[in-house]
Amino acid sequence: GDLNRDETLLAMGRASARLNRLWIWLCAGLVVSHIALVVAVWWCWPRMSEVLPIEPAPVSYPMEPVLPPDPSSVLVLSQWKESTITEAGAMQSHPMLRAGSSDIGLSPED
Repeated sequence: GDLNRDETLLAMGRASARLNRLWIWLCAGLVVSHIALVVAVWWCWPRMSEVLPIEPAPVSYPMEPVLPPDPSSVLVLSQWKESTITEAGAMQSHPMLRAGSSDIGLSPED
């Protein structure tokens, strides 16, 4: 035998391009199983309208006893001082009424 270079290359090319039906069936099965998985997940996934909203649990804070302020505190004393000054000023702005007088509602000039 005399080997012909062209015939050898042609035979090798045909052998490499030969269809292998096993690989075709494996790839087709992979594609079909992937499509089936996507459809199954889409079909079984819960719809947004069916999902009930989760309401947060109410938060309970520990109640601290509310104590009245100390009567000798600076805040209480300053408020008492302001209210006393305001009341004294309001009392001075009203006309003095004399016992037995009937000039209620008249201005001090009258």
